[in-house]
Amino acid sequence: MSTNVIEELESNAKTRGAYSTPMALAQFLVNWAIRSQNDFAIDISCGDGVFLEAIAHQLVFLGGDISAINRITGIEIDPATAKQAHDRVFNSFGLAPKIIPEGFFETLPSLSKGSYDAVVGNPPFVRYRHYIKRERDLGLQFLQEQGFRATKMTNAWVPFLIATIYLLKPKGRMAIVMPAELFQVSYANEIREYLLNDFGFVFVVAFSNLVFPDVEQEIVLLMGTKEEGEGLRLIEVKDESELVNIPQSRVPQIPVENSKEKWTQYFLNDEQRRVLRESINNPAIMRLGELCSVDVGVVTGRNEFFVISKDFALELEAEEHLSRIVTRTKNFQGLIFTKDDWKQNLSNNIPSYLLDINLDLELSESLLHHIDQGEQKGWQTGFKCRNREPWYKVPSVWVPDAFLFRQVGSFPKLVLNSAEATCTDTLHRVKFKEGVNKENVSSCFHNSLTFAFAEIFGRSYGGGVLELMPTEAEKLPLPIHSSTSKLLSEIDGLIRDGLSEDAINLCDERILIEQLGFDKKDVAVIRSSWHDLLRRRKSRKRR
Repeated sequence: MSTNVIEELESNAKTRGAYSTPMALAQFLVNWAIRSQNDFAIDISCGDGVFLEAIAHQLVFLGGDISAINRITGIEIDPATAKQAHDRVFNSFGLAPKIIPEGFFETLPSLSKGSYDAVVGNPPFVRYRHYIKRERDLGLQFLQEQGFRATKMTNAWVPFLIATIYLLKPKGRMAIVMPAELFQVSYANEIREYLLNDFGFVFVVAFSNLVFPDVEQEIVLLMGTKEEGEGLRLIEVKDESELVNIPQSRVPQIPVENSKEKWTQYFLNDEQRRVLRESINNPAIMRLGELCSVDVGVVTGRNEFFVISKDFALELEAEEHLSRIVTRTKNFQGLIFTKDDWKQNLSNNIPSYLLDINLDLELSESLLHHIDQGEQKGWQTGFKCRNREPWYKVPSVWVPDAFLFRQVGSFPKLVLNSAEATCTDTLHRVKFKEGVNKENVSSCFHNSLTFAFAEIFGRSYGGGVLELMPTEAEKLPLPIHSSTSKLLSEIDGLIRDGLSEDAINLCDERILIEQLGFDKKDVAVIRSSWHDLLRRRKSRKRR
């Protein structure tokens, strides 16, 4: 292995998911996957050997013959870690599996398709642009060869999962650790569809606590049997200590109506899913994207340089080079962002000006000095800054009709913009289509149905925060009706007073029940769906 590859391994150690899997978790997966001492098993990213040790214990338990360890293969790209895996098993049994100290996708062509009874492991969870280049390129190539879309935004776990299925024999079992992204992200649509339609039986275990205490990454255990059985079984437990309580039977299974949909909805019960499906198909329900476009906020490339306070703006003598801006969800008090709200942020010393430099105007000495200081700190070499000329001219500075929360605590907000401000990319910018009543849309947005689907369409990465990307936000259902400006004013006032639940109750009553004719019992089910998904998301915490 070349020096360059070793250096790349060291620099990517954290992003490769280089943390040890709890033995209880590994043992559960291995016990599910290994059913005979004659099984040939492989760990596709064996790390320090936790899974290999668990496989060895299971094979010996099933047959009492330690020579079965010879049927185990492990692959680990880091030679030092591969040696740790070898020593771990050898020190316990006096025998060691075959361990290949190479990259998995570099090794894959030498492995026969459909040759393993069990594939287990904990593959890396990392954006491909951060992963080792040769493995990244080979992994994307493999995905394409298997008929899947592959982009540079794809996470490393995707080709690892498809390779797992590739290596399994018919009726072989996979048992791997996956990020909860499998449930949530749009780029996994075709993976979810493939698993439910073409793979076989799928069994998923989710956790209400974070399993890896040092990493804010929600994980699930993905198990399945290739070309045998069908359907999805989903179980949730607190943490790995409760795995021993999970029965191994295949029932109950969840009826799946649309295999491409995100799996977050399957944490709800049958009645909740039924009511949500019927509600979203109501002819009075529109999608947010039919009424407006949702776009990212201003990408400065270096907020520390471009987003400034009132005092610093005066110091720079930059009055002609400023735009109003808002940068955080906590800077909004209600559903209408007024000029007074913006001025209040400014007076609270919250950076509320964007340095929007007009190249046709003269720059003050103080402003030129600020630019020079930025260059001395190397900010012009940042990814966004280096791709524009000059680096200190921020593109796409426009004022939206409204703001939509990108990162959500309790519920998303669609906030009308009467302050003539823009926002950073911590928020989304909303532009209403011609003829759309923006007050009507904002008041109708804040209801239990829209919020329940925000939990389903969005994504959460383990820290309890929901993220909505523009394309996901535009899919949100909106129970649109001719509400009045009075309703928006009432909701705005309640939220400003900290009475958010009262505001949502009011919108549910006025819009869903009174104007659209929803049954009160169904609205209660919709509200319970939102609350259940919200509680589940916010329970994701470090132990």
